[in-house]
Amino acid sequence: MRRSVFARLLFAALALPAAPAALAQPAAPPERPPAFPAEPRRPDFTPIPAQFAPPDLPVPDAAKKLGVVYSTIAGKERQVTFSSDALNERIDGFSNQVHGYCVKGDPDAPAALKAGRWRLRVTSLHTGIAARDEHLAQPMWLDAAQFPFIDFNLTKVTDLKQTDAGVKDAKAWTCTLEGDLTLHGVTKSVKLADAKITLLPRSDETAKVAPGDLMRLTVSYSVLLSDYGVTNEVITLRKKVADQISIVTDLVLNDVPPDQEAPKIIGADPMPARLIKPDARPPAEPPAIR
Repeated sequence: MRRSVFARLLFAALALPAAPAALAQPAAPPERPPAFPAEPRRPDFTPIPAQFAPPDLPVPDAAKKLGVVYSTIAGKERQVTFSSDALNERIDGFSNQVHGYCVKGDPDAPAALKAGRWRLRVTSLHTGIAARDEHLAQPMWLDAAQFPFIDFNLTKVTDLKQTDAGVKDAKAWTCTLEGDLTLHGVTKSVKLADAKITLLPRSDETAKVAPGDLMRLTVSYSVLLSDYGVTNEVITLRKKVADQISIVTDLVLNDVPPDQEAPKIIGADPMPARLIKPDARPPAEPPAIR
């Protein structure tokens, strides 16, 4: 089966397994929803729903002066996947609406990012059941009306070690991302260990994905909802949602400012559902943030 250039370049070339042609439904009781039901493809030129509109997150002038700015490519692949594996129910979800930027490090240490910030709109989170998505945005959960975004502000990259990128001309490093995570109006300093940053110079192949040089940033971690003021009887008594949420973040960025690229329809799905990464799930025991 043919894969898109995006999947071939960023999965096969970077030595990560490609997504299966279709998502196998987990064996589960009838009432358990499928983990990632296939999304219907949106027609081209569909107006952008307000809940998916890109957040206002301009690159500060101070960050631009630090070096080369990479902007996140949203609206294509699943950028964040999350799992709640509670005693009485498992819930999986995703979003492909992470927007933001980072500043590449100096030439001798390009993965030592000098700055970065990413923002996710709460109402862009999908769990496969529309009613549950609406509940997720309600006051007893993430309260999207009062706290519409989840933010990560990168402050430092540590434990930087070069590793095999698995593809010619690319370079990769493992590292720890340190920064401030804001969720449900609560901000906490976090350390996300075992992250990986891969840099891929522009070529004829990368141009089919996006203009300019590319960067890929991946990391698996977990958060406790209770640390961010989210707690209720569904978590503590009914055990249908876990306090610990496992998360995989997988971002692709390029160094061409978005306003210099060809116009895009944000929220449109330019890739077949079979090429979206349905199995980009965290390991059984993802490292907890420290």
